[in-house]
Amino acid sequence: MVGRGSFGLRLGMGASTVYEDRIRAQGNRAGLPSGAVEHSSWYLFPGGEVEALVLLRVWNSFGMSLSGGPSLHLIDGAAHAGWATSLGVLWQP
Repeated sequence: MVGRGSFGLRLGMGASTVYEDRIRAQGNRAGLPSGAVEHSSWYLFPGGEVEALVLLRVWNSFGMSLSGGPSLHLIDGAAHAGWATSLGVLWQP
């Protein structure tokens, strides 16, 4: 099949994992110990999104997908809005 497509709406809920690695640029010059100059940590933020989704089958089982929509994450007890977008190659048997 060539040129078949479908549209959809996706509701996603879960968590986003963030790894932060921070180095203070002038920390060594200021005489700070290495523990105060470099900092790394992991965070897990609960959230969700609603995305409009377009799937286009280009050749046989291979195609492309495009989706995007608003997202909402809870960080330190406050809600933060954003936008989630994805573009990909897909395979559907």
